[in-house]
Amino acid sequence: MKKYIYIVLSITMLLAASCEDYVELETPQGSIGVSETFNNSKSAEAAVLGLYTRARGTDLVLLPGMTSDQIVYTQPFQYLLDYQYNDIPVDSNPNANLWLYGYGAIRIANIAINGLENSTNVPPDIKDQLIGEAKFWRAYNYLPLVMLFNRVPLALSPESYDNATLPLSQPDLIFDQIISDLLDAKSLLNEAYPTAERARVNKFAVSALLARVYLYMGEWDLAEQEASYVIASNVYSLTQDLSTVFHKTSNETILQLYHVNGISGLGFNFVPSSPSSLPNYGLRTGFAEGFEPADARLSAWTKLVAGSSDSYYINKYKIRSGSGGNEYYIILRLAEMYLIRSEAYAELGQFDLAEDDLNEVRERASLTDVQDLSEADLFLAIEQERHHELFGEWSYRWFDLIRRPSLTNPGLTRADDILSLLKPNTWDATDVLFPIPGSIIQMNPNVGAGDQNPGY
Repeated sequence: MKKYIYIVLSITMLLAASCEDYVELETPQGSIGVSETFNNSKSAEAAVLGLYTRARGTDLVLLPGMTSDQIVYTQPFQYLLDYQYNDIPVDSNPNANLWLYGYGAIRIANIAINGLENSTNVPPDIKDQLIGEAKFWRAYNYLPLVMLFNRVPLALSPESYDNATLPLSQPDLIFDQIISDLLDAKSLLNEAYPTAERARVNKFAVSALLARVYLYMGEWDLAEQEASYVIASNVYSLTQDLSTVFHKTSNETILQLYHVNGISGLGFNFVPSSPSSLPNYGLRTGFAEGFEPADARLSAWTKLVAGSSDSYYINKYKIRSGSGGNEYYIILRLAEMYLIRSEAYAELGQFDLAEDDLNEVRERASLTDVQDLSEADLFLAIEQERHHELFGEWSYRWFDLIRRPSLTNPGLTRADDILSLLKPNTWDATDVLFPIPGSIIQMNPNVGAGDQNPGY
């Protein structure tokens, strides 16, 4: 009996769909199979828009934020405190969800790419747009997987049975696929956004993600090239009013996730339920003291819990719940491009240009320009600027700590420099990787106990 993969055509239903909805099942009466879905422009578009609902906006902020030196968990549940202490169990459910949600989104992208490439009825311009978006989201979901776990399966088939038994691939192969997908997407997409509110992928969004990936790969010239393409477009500008950077109308936004009620989702975890209550997730003690006295981001993007002298919370997204808000979750924004290009210039030995880009971000924060820094001090200044500009967003800080080399211990990372002092009783150098979920090792015959990451 022929089997199909369900594709939910209602965007409202997609918002509520779980991973279990995307499995191979017999097609019941009245449903639409893959071939039919991707031979109709409207249903194909609805299927691809499902990828936007799968873009993770909280777990990739909170869990790596706790393993770094930024975020602390204020509630009593040990399974989340494990991240704060860099003591993640192999059978951790949140850790398994990072893996499963990522691969759930990748599988939807695989289905869409395969269906669209074999479609005969979708007009070429629409097909290009949708394939470009699907490849962007496949790359977007692979990036945190390879950064968190290092070796992960390279799943490109729409068939769940094929993907369930794949061996782990070396990170170079995953990065090659990410770059291939993004270069394809860039060739297929236009500079103009397909919809208002910068809530769907365009060519500049692809270049912005490419710049991030190239930076993480150490491809400095290519990171500079892609960041410069976005900056030089003059489509975007740094929002001078810090209180509106995370509004859905901010001209700094390159890509954001649309939410029906206009609330990002992070606000619920970062903003306290009352002025004197602790948020679910706060800023680590001492984080606020690291800001320069004149830094306007401290007052604009953090806030003290009422009655406390040291319990700060993240106040970038300011709406905790309700409806009618003006905050979408931002995936990409211009300030990151300046910081990427600054670091790339520094690595290329173009120190004056690196300082110029660093000062673009500093000036917006009401800070004085840096100039004539030593090479070592320049890299530390860039690291600090990323720390204070990008906190509470995506997994930036954790990935910065594990990708930059230690200043004192060859072969180790900045994570070891900083976290061994901050968490002396729980930090180990092998904690730079998360454990491969035990459930994956148990279920996949081609991933064995010997494939587990060191230290677990």
